[in-house]
Amino acid sequence: MSNNTVTLALDGEVSLDSFAKAMDQFHALIEALASEVSPGAKINWLVEDLWVGSTVARIRGESPEPSVVEPVAEAFLRTGKALADGRRIPYSPRVEKPARAIVSVIKDSVRSVRFETEQDEATVVAPEGARPSSTTVEAYGAVEGRIQTLSSRTSLRFTLFDDLHDRAVTCYLAEGQEDLIRDAWDRRALVEGWVTRSATTGQPRAVRRVRRVDLLRDVPRGSYVRAAGVLKPLPGTSLPEDTLRVARDA
Repeated sequence: MSNNTVTLALDGEVSLDSFAKAMDQFHALIEALASEVSPGAKINWLVEDLWVGSTVARIRGESPEPSVVEPVAEAFLRTGKALADGRRIPYSPRVEKPARAIVSVIKDSVRSVRFETEQDEATVVAPEGARPSSTTVEAYGAVEGRIQTLSSRTSLRFTLFDDLHDRAVTCYLAEGQEDLIRDAWDRRALVEGWVTRSATTGQPRAVRRVRRVDLLRDVPRGSYVRAAGVLKPLPGTSLPEDTLRVARDA
């Protein structure tokens, strides 16, 4: 799978000023990394996804020499991991300056910044100089939601908006798994694989090494009302609404 995309995500209530600053420094960071790890290479960076509700920006690198793009993605992830672990960034000050400027937006309502590639991710939850504990957990599991963006350009992935948090979750597929999401756009689905989640909120961030995608039937809005009266109380027992009323009045 080609590792030619990088993603920057801001978590929380993000102001326009914070978003503009982060995007400006995101551009500066990518340019600095490219000049350092792939000097002289001609790379055109294109915006592939921009989810304002989740404040996620994903860009894809294209070049006549595809092999020069992957080192930039790897360096981007390495930079994020160094910031998340409180370690020194293993690149020049030209890279370090925009990287630290990005995480400087973590204050007030911006809770964290995520550096993501198709291989892995790193989340920074505190300003520079702090050394936070692990902010994400990874385990085999499933995420339920609605499939939106599908992309097969150089690699196969799609964006799922999970039902619980209504946030964008990037799902990465391996070569040959095209049939898993054929005719799946705008369908509800249960995606099974290795899920990366926030260690504090449980919110899913990404699903890698996807094993299954089960398409689900849409449930009509308000259909739960039809279940009223299905269960009959046992003789001598109180109705649920009576029990709630007693507990409330007490």
